[in-house]
Amino acid sequence: MENNPVLLTFSGVLTLEQLNRADSYHLKNYLKNLIFIGLIVIPTMFYFTYNTLQNNDNSSPKRSLLIAGGAVLVGAIIGIGVGIRLRNKRVQTTYQQNPISDEEVTYTVTEEGIQLTSEMSHQSIKWDYIIRGQEFSDMFFLFVTDRNAIIVPKFFFEKEEEIVTFRKIVLKKIKKFESKIGAGK
Repeated sequence: MENNPVLLTFSGVLTLEQLNRADSYHLKNYLKNLIFIGLIVIPTMFYFTYNTLQNNDNSSPKRSLLIAGGAVLVGAIIGIGVGIRLRNKRVQTTYQQNPISDEEVTYTVTEEGIQLTSEMSHQSIKWDYIIRGQEFSDMFFLFVTDRNAIIVPKFFFEKEEEIVTFRKIVLKKIKKFESKIGAGK
């Protein structure tokens, strides 16, 4: 990629806040599966708890129903709270363990691919290795695997024209690209 003409260059520092937003966008893709699983697990938990209490001779149907519903509700609240804490801890740990997390990275876009350069590293990715892309109102994702993406916040660009140019390049070079502008607000 060294001899390719440069189409666009921009740079910036990815903040913990931006990584959190990127993770929340990425997480929304997986929430559909979580909701589907929840629609199966919660009624099943309720059914088994209710039946267990119903078979207890000291329990009325109304009381069994209230206890089963309460148990499922408390379990769901605890599960959601633990999930949120684990996600926040994972994002913070990922950010802290990244050796270039507080370094400026320069992105150089060419016909062949995109280069990410910082004081500590240099990475070149050909367009063919980017499996899909997404655009949100404040950032771009360029996925190199289903779970790993190059995150490009729009504030890295100096002018709106650079965002438009980058969008055109990405649309041309990446086969699967979707705009989700307005999503995640």
